Amino acid sequence: MPAMPFKVDHALWGNIETQVTDGIRMAILSGYYKPGDILPSLVAFARGLGVSTRAPQTALRVLTQEGLVSPRTRRGTMVLGPRLGAFRGRVVIVQRDSLPIYYNSMIESRLCDRLTGAGYLVTRISVRLVSGRQEDATLERYDVRQLIATLRQSTLLAIVIGSSTHLEATLSESGTPYVSVGLTRPTATGCAGFALQTMSGAIPGLLARLRERGMRRLVQVALRPSECIDPAIFQDFCESVDGISIWPGTEEVVPQDQLVRLAFDTFANRYHTKADLPDAFVFTNDYLARGALTALLAAGIRTGRDVLVATLANSGIMPVHPDPIDLMWRDPSRDADVVSDAVLSYLDTGAFPQDLTLATEFIPAKQ
Repeated sequence: MPAMPFKVDHALWGNIETQVTDGIRMAILSGYYKPGDILPSLVAFARGLGVSTRAPQTALRVLTQEGLVSPRTRRGTMVLGPRLGAFRGRVVIVQRDSLPIYYNSMIESRLCDRLTGAGYLVTRISVRLVSGRQEDATLERYDVRQLIATLRQSTLLAIVIGSSTHLEATLSESGTPYVSVGLTRPTATGCAGFALQTMSGAIPGLLARLRERGMRRLVQVALRPSECIDPAIFQDFCESVDGISIWPGTEEVVPQDQLVRLAFDTFANRYHTKADLPDAFVFTNDYLARGALTALLAAGIRTGRDVLVATLANSGIMPVHPDPIDLMWRDPSRDADVVSDAVLSYLDTGAFPQDLTLATEFIPAKQ
């Protein structure tokens, strides 16, 4: 039986077919299997790796589509290898699976397309939360075994989508340079650069709007307290700034419609009449805004008239509502290109743009 160039770790949380596909791909790109070689049979792969034949069958189908191999009748699968000059190295993109975030998914997808088009092999890894109070992101711990196994192979750069002290520390310990895209600046060593998601661009317009309307009592609504805007910026004209944290309270992947429902239930139980309302709500999560606005509408409360509402909103999935809503607007497609340009610049020159921010802009509601 031919020797296998890699092993499958059955204890890893993840897809066996993905491990086999990545392993054969890297064996080809690293030169273990050379152009013109005939790969082992499905049965040989299955026995050598301790998997079913379905895994190598799926892997060879994917690698055929990528142009790395070609099945030949009665001869087996021949290695074609990467197109001359196309392969420039491996980049790993890491995401957390604990919450679905449209914005982060757009960043990941565009990064993958741009990097692949530039000749880089992109490996996507989704890590699962295993412990920690999710309300405090610094205490979260993830299953990083698959990430660590992947980083044993030659990796030019890792990209963390969504701030995570645990993931950044893991990359630092591995010695792999990394870039972070998230709400907080990385603190672990080895960070090659970061793109900071911030609402700073929308703050001046939001403050002007609140002052103009004479808003004295403000409630911020977020997934967790750390995602609220610093209350101190409102203190010179607001008498009270309270916060509502709507956290799912689960370590499982939370569907987007469940976040909407949680917000609906929270607001339906809390706000029944106009007398219950603050002067303004500020949402830092558009899924929570959807559910809360529906609950307010069901209670006969009109935004813009009974209460001012401002919400973070992503281009393409903005909340649909019959009443006026102020928007702290961001464009995931635009930001994805900004991040992709910065990453490609780093890979070409070794320099990542300093103080790269992905800012929002304030769009007042049309009355």
